[in-house]
Amino acid sequence: MNDINTVSLSGVLNGNVETAESKGIKIARFFLCVEGAGDQKPNGVFKVVAFAEWAELAKTLLAGDRIVLVGALLERKGRGRPDVEIRVRNLIPLPTSVMQDPPADFKVSQIE
Repeated sequence: MNDINTVSLSGVLNGNVETAESKGIKIARFFLCVEGAGDQKPNGVFKVVAFAEWAELAKTLLAGDRIVLVGALLERKGRGRPDVEIRVRNLIPLPTSVMQDPPADFKVSQIE
């Protein structure tokens, strides 16, 4: 695997988290659905892999949970076409209330 660069994404867990253990290391794989920036841009679905403590945290997530993650964008080479996935370096589950719209009377004050 080659480390291409670091990415930061926020989105919704698309489906269930698959977990396994290999040589004593916990592994979790899941898909993250990221909303497009505008009407013309489609949603992106990213394949994500988490190891050790991040896998432990990921296995507590349910489909539809909102998360923010920072990870390394990896290109996997092997038989068949190359595949791209994200290896988690930091994973933050967000409470549903964080992603909701603010109240109508919410105002941001500017300091001059």
